[in-house]
Amino acid sequence: MCIEEGDRQGAGFFGATLTCDNAGRGLPTTAQLDRFAGTRALSPAGEWTSSVYRNPENGSDPTDQLEAVVLTPTAVSYERVYLAVQHPFRCVATPSN
Repeated sequence: MCIEEGDRQGAGFFGATLTCDNAGRGLPTTAQLDRFAGTRALSPAGEWTSSVYRNPENGSDPTDQLEAVVLTPTAVSYERVYLAVQHPFRCVATPSN
């Protein structure tokens, strides 16, 4: 994988995915960003990953249940993807020939 060295300015989850899509890339998975964080610093504010899960504890509305994993230098957290929460992010591309 090729992951951007520097994080991009904070955006909502869907803004971050759109930015990466427009660059021909995507958000990194939790595993990809965690591996990257083993050798480089992540933003202290936490960075979006493409790893999205359902959390039924957020109510019966399926859109309220969707949460993305956010990695910080020292922790893992979860944010609802449909809220106006912003985090830095970086895009990843799969190498190809």
